[in-house]
Amino acid sequence: MGWKMLKYVIVWSFCGLVRYRYVVNLNEAIMCKKIVALYILCGILLTIPQIVVAQTDGIVAAKSRITGMMKEQPQDSTKRKTPFKPKVLPNEAFNDSEILKYEMHYGFIVGGRATATLTKVVLNGQTVLHAKGEAKTVGMADMLFKVYDVYESWFDAATNLPVKAIRNINEGRYKNYSESVFYQDRDSVYSSKLKAYSRVRSEIGIFDLVSAFYYARRVSFRNLKVGDVVQFNTFFDDKPFLLEVKFRGVEVIKTKFGKIRCLKFNPLVEPGRVFDTENDVIFWITDDKNFIPMRVQMNLMIGSFKTDLVEHKGLRNPLQVVK
Repeated sequence: MGWKMLKYVIVWSFCGLVRYRYVVNLNEAIMCKKIVALYILCGILLTIPQIVVAQTDGIVAAKSRITGMMKEQPQDSTKRKTPFKPKVLPNEAFNDSEILKYEMHYGFIVGGRATATLTKVVLNGQTVLHAKGEAKTVGMADMLFKVYDVYESWFDAATNLPVKAIRNINEGRYKNYSESVFYQDRDSVYSSKLKAYSRVRSEIGIFDLVSAFYYARRVSFRNLKVGDVVQFNTFFDDKPFLLEVKFRGVEVIKTKFGKIRCLKFNPLVEPGRVFDTENDVIFWITDDKNFIPMRVQMNLMIGSFKTDLVEHKGLRNPLQVVK
């Protein structure tokens, strides 16, 4: 990742420096300094979607896809040899009218926005919850590299097991559309893209990434120990994918809503492909009855790329703010 980042930063920085070389007065010099900084930022912003296209599976493993200020988590102690199997609680975390809105930014530059909505619908005669996640670039990032990704999932309200899922990816010239139909009683998934069934063995069922997100919000994390790993058997990119997240502890972070006590996790990504270490992607989930993602952070060679919750509607429980 470092060399790809460096390449774009060098190219765009050079463009800015060429303009700065030929200034004729002080006012123009000040303006050109800003342009230099802007070109450098362009180089950084360009790297992110390029990595997404080249390593889609690595990025999305990170997505499901929140920086801590007041650290209070203990050091990573003994890690259990077997994955932690949490208890699933009756749904007290979300309503069928919930809306979550996020902003993706690098420093003060907003590069994208994302929305997660939940509604109750009828699909093939069955009443289910329809979850839809949309992410798109805005402003300068949109002019440089347009991204519009949509993930949809229709899942059973009682079990959270999906019935159908859609993945519609539009990232520059890269396009990928696929529909998946889940047959939970047969441990299989039909992919419209492959026109074939895939067998996925799981004790608790098969998830797409979106339904796994809502299922995780019904999980009891009370007995988690630092270093514990939670696993979800998912079907992603038209093949079985084992989603694993590691518990990093408890942390209070500063948000636009105030200080929020959160549970801190990081998905186990493969170092050396997209990220340098497994800690390069971190997300924070509220430590209350809602369990909503407050922040996702991707650490880059220069700074970090963050996604923060900026607006919410229809929460089942009041957001708990630390006084």
